[in-house]
Amino acid sequence: PMARPRRAILTAPGGDRGAKARVYAESGVPEYWVVNVVDGIVEVHTDPVRGAYTRVTPHAVGERVVLGAFADVVVEVKDVFGRGG
Repeated sequence: PMARPRRAILTAPGGDRGAKARVYAESGVPEYWVVNVVDGIVEVHTDPVRGAYTRVTPHAVGERVVLGAFADVVVEVKDVFGRGG
């Protein structure tokens, strides 16, 4: 059997919105990020219910994301894409 993940922070699009997201949601991972390089956004998936995330919040370059598990950790989206300055 597949090991159940406990947390996921960063990943990339593609199959990550389907099967992988389902496994994380079913495992109760409270927050799952998809780094959408094509559109330049970080999608934060939260509130897992019955194998699906019920909330997806997109964050664009110029915005910040606060980690749900660590409220004192703030990520600048521009830094995710190497556009710091």
